[in-house]
Amino acid sequence: MKKVRLKEICDLQNGYAFKSTDYIEKSNTLNCRMSNIRPGAVFDIEYSPKYLPDEFVKKYEEFILKDGDIVIAMTDLADDPKILGVPAEVDTKGKNVLLNQRVGKLIIKNKDKIYYSYLKYVLSNPANKEYYKKFAGGGLQLNISKKDILNLEIPIYEINKQMEISNKLNKIQEIINIRKKQIEQLDELIKSQFVEMFGDIKNDDFDNSQIKDLVDTNIIKTKKKFKKNDVIKYIDISSIDNIKNEIIGFTEYKIGDEPSRAQQCLVKGDILISTVRPNLKNIAVNDYNDENIIGSSGFCVLRPNKCELEYLLAVVKSEKFTNDMVAKTTGANYPAIHSTDILNYEIAVPPIELQNQFAKIVKQIDKQKSEIQKSLEETQKLQDSLMNKYFG
Repeated sequence: MKKVRLKEICDLQNGYAFKSTDYIEKSNTLNCRMSNIRPGAVFDIEYSPKYLPDEFVKKYEEFILKDGDIVIAMTDLADDPKILGVPAEVDTKGKNVLLNQRVGKLIIKNKDKIYYSYLKYVLSNPANKEYYKKFAGGGLQLNISKKDILNLEIPIYEINKQMEISNKLNKIQEIINIRKKQIEQLDELIKSQFVEMFGDIKNDDFDNSQIKDLVDTNIIKTKKKFKKNDVIKYIDISSIDNIKNEIIGFTEYKIGDEPSRAQQCLVKGDILISTVRPNLKNIAVNDYNDENIIGSSGFCVLRPNKCELEYLLAVVKSEKFTNDMVAKTTGANYPAIHSTDILNYEIAVPPIELQNQFAKIVKQIDKQKSEIQKSLEETQKLQDSLMNKYFG
């Protein structure tokens, strides 16, 4: 095994700077943007899709992507720091897909030196993230250049060894994909159960109420509860896994050293909704029992007291709610909503007995999800272990 610069085996094609005015309501041509590269090196062209005129395919034919192409994110967002330098294999789903600015397409110079599948895995190495952060410039957005990407050092084995490594990782990835699909299907089951029982989050068959009338809005401020040098556990927007809608960790601070946004004292069962970029669905429930859990002021905190937690969570995770919040965003570079936009939002409030039935079903499904998630995490640990073994 030897280490080489990526530029010795690859080139990188930059995307085209399509304008927002180019977008249309619907077509068979989609724009591949940074947001289509999802955490975990997953490509999803249908995530928050942006459509371009079909005639653009001929006009910008040098930017057409095909199935199997490897693209890499060249920009990260400070509030969603999960995709900088992340590669993904293109799946067009039968659509025309055009490469956008700040997304790079890798072009192999010599196919005898590197196995395509191996390239995808070696670029997925988590250690690469630290390399990119050294060069990333920008304020709210972290940017890496074509030069920085191509200067990345990667380990290269003989081609047969690359194929052997790729085959092992492919088998593990197949299991990971199956587990993820099972979780997705259970999530869809919850959504379909919601529709079957309630119709929609706005339904005239039930009483309607603003969210603020269903929750406790008395969220104690940090400085009213803690004194200097008390230790808090701080949860910010980057603490949320918006794929699993879970809190993945916290940062400890002593009072006096905490970030200015560490303002909201949380209790178990609080629903946290990021007011920044609502399209990202940074939503999670606080499952910590600790009394020193503090949430960022960038969250709208919903503490259900007149409805079931599971019902309200399903409402705020719905596409209808997300789309309505996105429509209320202000600010081009840092699109955000106000907590009042959420609290004043009107939803259907079915009888509590019906909500209880739904909550019971959700808990049963969540139990199944938890078992699958545990298996998934163990498989991912095996994958990480092998990647560390081969890629260092």
